[in-house]
This record gives sequence, structure tokens and C-alpha cells, in this order.
Amino acid sequence: MNRDRVISFIDGFNLYHAIHNLNTPSLKWLDLRKLSQEFLHPLHEELVEVRYFSTLAIHYSQDVQDRQKAYLKALELRGVKTILGQFKQKDRRCPKCCASYASHEEKETDVNIALDLMDLAVLDAYDRAILITNDSDQVPAISKVLKRFPEKRVTILIPPQSRACNELMQVASDKAKITTNHLHTCLLPEIMNDASGYVIIKRPKKYAPASSLIKHL
Repeated sequence: MNRDRVISFIDGFNLYHAIHNLNTPSLKWLDLRKLSQEFLHPLHEELVEVRYFSTLAIHYSQDVQDRQKAYLKALELRGVKTILGQFKQKDRRCPKCCASYASHEEKETDVNIALDLMDLAVLDAYDRAILITNDSDQVPAISKVLKRFPEKRVTILIPPQSRACNELMQVASDKAKITTNHLHTCLLPEIMNDASGYVIIKRPKKYAPASSLIKHL
């Protein structure tokens, strides 16, 4: 019996900020392939691809950049495809003191997700899409996909401890909630090896689990 094909689309910073708010850095070393598989029916579905949408944090400290690069490499070893947008600088003014300052905004990620969601539907690359986000900007894309391809499904996975976005819930085929328990049981190993057994990447020290979390690994 042929199984339904599932592709997981992950809004990287949307998920990252939700995990960051948990104040448990070790949970950021997350295996996105394993997490996606947690929401599949193993007898009737197969995960054919995981697509991670993010942006290089080039305006942050070198330590932050190094951790991000290590994580992207680890995801690559797990067969996750990364699609990068970019940060753009934007000048802002403080409403209280009127002082000017520069900030950065993530660009292209929302568009990249929406385009991929539609393009892969047109190519008939999936029967169900898992979309990990809580961003209402994806409502038009989901609506368009489901209207044009009514036989397909789009499942919203709500990031941990996030309030569900009503607009997303209204258009999605169904929804599920990522819990902290999902995160604890879906962490990447401390050392990642390539097919030949050579060590390719090690977990950053900042992401090492506290002793109280070791039981979840």
C-alpha cells in the first residue's frame, strides 16, 4: 500500500523564539526531522523531505553565528534542506527620546515558505504539508494551496507554549501542538558523524543539557 507523502516546512526563527522563551538552551539543539516524524502516522505516511527556512544572523556576536552554523551543519547531516533569507538593516527612532538607532529585520523567509508550499503542491511533491509556524502571514498561501488542490492537507504545528493564531487555525486542514516533551525527546546527539564515521560537528557547549534534563535524552 502506498503511503501518503509528507513534507515538513519550518519557520526557523518563529520556532527558535518560542524555544528561546522556555529558557532552556539545550532544547535549541533540536532534531527537526525527528520532531516532524512525531506527527506522522507511521503506517499511512512517510516523511519525504524537511525544509528549514531561516536567515544567517550576521549582525549578532561571533559566538551566536558559530552556534547557528553548527546547527545548520547538524541539520544538513540529518538530511534537512535549509533555505536562507536575509536580514536587512532598518533605521528606527526611539519614541521617547527621538534618538536614532539601527535594527535588523528578517526578510524573504515568509515569501520563501509560501512559494515552496505552492510550488511543491503544483509539482505534486506531497499529499500533506506540515507547517511549523504561528505566523498569520502564511494564511494566503495555505488558502490558495487548499483551494487549488482540495485533495491535499496542510497541518499547522503550533510552536511550544505559543497561543494558536486564529487566522491560521481557520484555514488549515488540521492542527497539533508541539510540547516541551516533544522537544526533550527530539534532541540531536552531542556528536554528529558523517557516513564514514568521522566527527563532523559537536554540540555547542551552550546547548549542553543541565543534569536535570539528562533523563530526557
